[in-house]
Amino acid sequence: SMDANDHTGLEIAAALRQSAGELNMNFNRLLNSSPNLRNHVDRKAIVAVASMKRSVIRRIQREGIDVRKAAVLAQLDPPDRAAAIGFSNRPVRLSLSRLRAILVLARDISIRTGESMALVIRRKRKEAIFLEENPTADFILRVFQIERNPAQSSMADAFQRYTEVLNLPEGSKVTHAPHFESDTLELSISSKNVKELRASMTKIIKSIDSSDEDWINLFDFTGYEEDDPI
Repeated sequence: SMDANDHTGLEIAAALRQSAGELNMNFNRLLNSSPNLRNHVDRKAIVAVASMKRSVIRRIQREGIDVRKAAVLAQLDPPDRAAAIGFSNRPVRLSLSRLRAILVLARDISIRTGESMALVIRRKRKEAIFLEENPTADFILRVFQIERNPAQSSMADAFQRYTEVLNLPEGSKVTHAPHFESDTLELSISSKNVKELRASMTKIIKSIDSSDEDWINLFDFTGYEEDDPI
């Protein structure tokens, strides 16, 4: 019998895979037979992982991938999954959200270039390691984003250069719409108290007064012009 309190989701999935074959039962029926597993928080992920071959589950266990990320990998075709398994925790351990985002980008690049998704994953992994000895998850994501949408990536880099000259106070930043689909900019301020907030706002006003041209250039870059009719 399997006890949810004594095993990880991945261990339960592995045991479920083996037991289902031996007992000739489907995964859901087997889960329902155990009171401890019937309402397991990762039930769907466990069933998804258990649907893979035992050799694949064992490899995922060796890589130290948790059951929720393994469930995402289970949705891929076998060749793409093989490439993604090694990529999930090396060269850096990816969060579930980062893994999902990178796989979406890899699929989009694959469609655009005609390469297999597995080839894209392996190629971009090598590229990230070549560019950065110890790449972060955000850096790896950025490597995929640049190829997926080079024009938008260039705009994001240019936008960052524009904001760097504004001399904004610590805890403040200017952001653009996710895909530059709007000419509206957002200014955010992080403060612990009213005194900090007042000081930050004072510095921002000084920045606008002393760097008026830089601020105008920033708005021009995202599509706004001073003489636009109201």
